[in-house]
Amino acid sequence: MSSRILASLALTLKLLARCSDKQSSADAPVPDGLCAALCGARRGHFFATSNGKRTLEGGPMPKLKKLMPVGLDFFETAPLRIQNSIVAACEPEDLMETIRGDKVWTEWAAILRRVKWTSPKPYGQGSTRDVTLVAGVVIRELFFHWKDNERVCFCVTASNAPSMRSFAEDYRIEPAGPGRTRLTWTLAADNTGLFRLLNPIVRFVFGRMTGRWLRTYRRILEARAASRPSLTTVANGLSPRAEVQGPR
Repeated sequence: MSSRILASLALTLKLLARCSDKQSSADAPVPDGLCAALCGARRGHFFATSNGKRTLEGGPMPKLKKLMPVGLDFFETAPLRIQNSIVAACEPEDLMETIRGDKVWTEWAAILRRVKWTSPKPYGQGSTRDVTLVAGVVIRELFFHWKDNERVCFCVTASNAPSMRSFAEDYRIEPAGPGRTRLTWTLAADNTGLFRLLNPIVRFVFGRMTGRWLRTYRRILEARAASRPSLTTVANGLSPRAEVQGPR
């Protein structure tokens, strides 16, 4: 176990240096090894495709272990908590439309490779998804809180990442003026054993990374909103400069 922790720490520090580089791209791919290190996954779970990308598609589903269930209070009490927010020139309904999507998640969250809803439409509280991340990490999600245009939360119910005990995400949606919407995204996690020692580094590294992903998400939201002449933002000729608040 100690050798895996040391390897995880080395990989995390390597990305820390990369994230600190002001010239690094906001859309730069997440290294597979880093995700494997932070999640405690084994890199032997990879399946190569014809284009060279590593994925679980075409291979058997790995064995998943159950995680501890959580509630809304977990976003205040979790040992690891990362929060970022944006204000985008779009309506809350535009943002909700992307939350109900699948491919759009992989367009802004660089760590995601595949999103598959496993429950029927319309999606809401109780809906489920299977998500494949880089490094062959698979997570099974349950949306345990869903209030359209206000707040959506999911927790991971099972995963092949042995370091995870509990994990959840919170998407708070608020009007921020005419044609503007604020999204506050919180990630909360409880890791097992020695992996907790990495929490301060993970908080810094992923705080930077998720901030960049949200800026990409903002561009997607605003492009989708601008393509609809009926929306208030377009009708009023608004194109406010979006704000980004860092992790806290």
